[in-house]
Amino acid sequence: MGSHLNDMIIWMNMLNVQIPQFKQLTLFLKTQDTSNGETTSYTISIIIDHYKGYEVANHGGFSYGS
Repeated sequence: MGSHLNDMIIWMNMLNVQIPQFKQLTLFLKTQDTSNGETTSYTISIIIDHYKGYEVANHGGFSYGS
């Protein structure tokens, strides 16, 4: 099973808190942990980083097996 463009649009809108009913889930998924007193980029499900002043969220995903 894979994702389609429409799936990715819904996911990104959710992560950008543009779908109100998922606000609490979004905040939970974007909560960053700490390690040795420093905030890590990894969260429960994604990696939060910053690029040219923008917050970016990414995930390595997976590859299809044979």
